[in-house]
This record gives sequence, structure tokens and C-alpha cells, in this order.
Amino acid sequence: MVCLCSLVQFHPDISRLQLFSSSLDCGIRLWDLRSSQCVCILQSHYSAVTSLSFSGDGGTMIRYREIGHPCRFIKNLTGVLRVWEASTARCVYTQTLPSTLTLSSEEDKEEDNPRSVTYLFHLPASSRLATVTAEHNILFYQLPSLTTHQQDRSVCVWQMDSDSGEVRCVAQGSSHTNAVGSISCSRMKASFVVTGSQDCTVKVWDLPAEFPGAEIHQLSPRTTEKAHDKDVNSVAVSPNDKLLASGSQDRTAKLWSLTGDGNLGLLGVFRGHRRGIWSVCFSPVDQVLASSSADGTTKLWSLQDFSCLKTFEGHDASVLKVIFVSRGTQLLTSGSDGLVKLWTIKTNECVKTLDAHQDKVWGLHASRKDDKMVTGSADSNISVWVDVTEVELAEEQAKQEDQIL
Repeated sequence: MVCLCSLVQFHPDISRLQLFSSSLDCGIRLWDLRSSQCVCILQSHYSAVTSLSFSGDGGTMIRYREIGHPCRFIKNLTGVLRVWEASTARCVYTQTLPSTLTLSSEEDKEEDNPRSVTYLFHLPASSRLATVTAEHNILFYQLPSLTTHQQDRSVCVWQMDSDSGEVRCVAQGSSHTNAVGSISCSRMKASFVVTGSQDCTVKVWDLPAEFPGAEIHQLSPRTTEKAHDKDVNSVAVSPNDKLLASGSQDRTAKLWSLTGDGNLGLLGVFRGHRRGIWSVCFSPVDQVLASSSADGTTKLWSLQDFSCLKTFEGHDASVLKVIFVSRGTQLLTSGSDGLVKLWTIKTNECVKTLDAHQDKVWGLHASRKDDKMVTGSADSNISVWVDVTEVELAEEQAKQEDQIL
């Protein structure tokens, strides 16, 4: 059987006269250049190896493969890194993946997936491994544990063609010094975006009126503010684009003025949560701010005097996201307990608990009409929910009319 060779690479120590090759049969062959013979074959991968990297002394080799990651609605390819002892052809460490990942030989062939790793490079001075993905992200892994150490700190703006549905990156900025954890767009028109980062800063980025051509517009921050003492987990722009809220791991939320010249002015600090704040959100109708925290509570704050107006308790773990629904009369919260709860603000009552996820619910978004919402969870599922309140009311009314008749 003849297999197409996908990679050839010499051992970095020239005196060894060794050549490594990989083919579509998913194995790596070690060749002795003196005898032109295959010395050994390294196997256990399920798809072609695309890259090799050696330690500084040439004794350890790291190779990359792809495995399938099937989900209910989306399908990804995720890299698995293995460390091999070159002298014994023995795998000495395999990167641990979440239990939700399963192998699929058919999906392994989807080499054009943007999540696939295209290159890796060993950094012996810092004991790290750098990998480059097909979607142009750079991930750093700490050796020997292969835990994610660092990733690129860029901000990307994406634009979707309403006719074709194609999405492309139209603008990019990269001046944060740590991972970007939150982003919020202007509400009145697409004129700016705000980002919050683990570098404790908040940045405001101006957007051009149009994105002509195929070139990616390079963004520069209009202003940078050292906003908190710890990670900034959430930023939110007010409905009129004049205010900005930020929530941090330092257990505080802050209110900022967004002036026309781009500067941020601190208006006040919201204090009362016992642990870090994961999410902040402005009411669409009232002068209040909602915040959710790792202390298991959600709070409503006055924008006038920064006092706590209400506290909602019901989640058994961190409340990761909060949004206003029902024209500002209700709150939706999602938590680390996998639950989504609907609260009536006037009575402080939890009127509905949705239990459809098996892990942390990080994503929560409602439609403009408040008739649908979407949740995204660490269990790799995305769920779409429909408001059936009016249907239930109509059914109840019909039952009552039937009883009268």
C-alpha cells in the first residue's frame, strides 16, 4: 500500500542522521539515513500528523493530530498533543481532554476546519509549546502538563453578509496585555466597541463607518482605563451609549461615563457582592444595573446613588450571566449549576427554572422581541427557547370557557 507523505523532518541533531516522516496512514516513521531503513513506526494516532517539535536536547518529540468533536448543533476539531520519547518510541504523556470529546474517523478527515492546528513550536527557554490554529489564533501550552498557558489577546470584529450568510473578519486590534474576557458594542449605532481584559483594563475602540474591500481594518484603542484591581469579566454599554458598566473579579462593579471625545470618567462603584462579578447588564427602561456574582446572587443597583435595590438568591453556585427580559420587568440568570432561572423583579420571585444543561451555562441571550432566548453551555450544547406564556394563557382560558359551557 502506498500512502501520501504529509510531513518530513530531520532530527535537529545532524550527527544522528535521522529523518522522520508522516503519511496518511497516521503513523510516524523513523528512518536511519545511513542504511536508508525504517527503524521504527510510532503509532496510535487516528489521523495524519501535521507537525513535529523536538526538545532542546533532541531526546523528546511532540507531535500533533486531530480528533473529532461532535456536538448536537455544532462540530469542531480539537487538537490532541502527545509527548513521545524518541529513543524508545514510547508515548510518555497524552493531553487530557474533556469527557465530552469522542473520536470519529470520518470527522478527522475534515482538515479545513478552522480549529485544526497548523503548526507547533517548542520554546525550551520558557518550557512552553506554541501552536498555531487554522483560524490564526496562537495558543501556548505549559510543559510538561500541556495545560493552556496563554493565548493571543486580539479583538476581532466580524461582519455577516445578509444574503449569503458568510461571516468574515473585517477589523482587528491587539493592544491588551492579557486575555480579553468581555466585549460590548455600541447600542445606538455600530460606532465603537468596548473590551474588558484580564489585564484589568477597559478599552474603547472606534469603528469605521464602512469596511470596504477585503483587507482587515486595524483598530487602535481610543482610550484605555485601568478599571479594576483584578480581571474584568464583563462590560456593558447603556441603551443610549452614554454609560459603561464593568464587573470584575475584585467583587466590584463600576459605572463610567462615555464622553464624546472617547474618555472614560468614573461615576461610581457598586459594592456588596462577596465574590467576583461575572456579568453586568443595564435595564432597557429603568435607571438600574443588574449584576451576577460567584457568590450565587444577582443584584439590582441604582444608577443614581449606587445603592443595592434588590438581591435575588436561588442558584446553588456562581451566577454567570444576567439579562433583562419582558421589557425590563423580569430577569433571566444562568449559573454554574447548569440552571436558567426567570425572576419577576417586582416580587423578587423565581417563577421558572429551566434545567436542560449538564454543565456551566456561560451564554445567555434574548431576542429583541423577547419571545426567544438562546443558552450556551460548557456541555457543548446550544439550546433555543421559545416563550409559550401566551399559548398557555390561551389554553387555560379555553378550558375555563369549556367548563362554563
